[in-house]
Amino acid sequence: MRVRKGGRTTALQMRSGPSRSIVFSLGVGIGALGGVVVGTLVGKHLVHLIGMIIGLIDRRFSGSDDERLNFELLLQ
Repeated sequence: MRVRKGGRTTALQMRSGPSRSIVFSLGVGIGALGGVVVGTLVGKHLVHLIGMIIGLIDRRFSGSDDERLNFELLLQ
């Protein structure tokens, strides 16, 4: 942010350092790399957990146990 007062250069303008776009790009790159690493390590466990939750919900809403037992007996 550049602030000019009366045509003089302020301390904020004189400070030298990396521009904001370079810092932002570096942060995005580090965040993306971290996301890939964490996603790779945790992904298979997360998929298994989601599958278990879907199976649990499916069992609860699929009907009574008597209907399921009769259907399983028919399959044998």
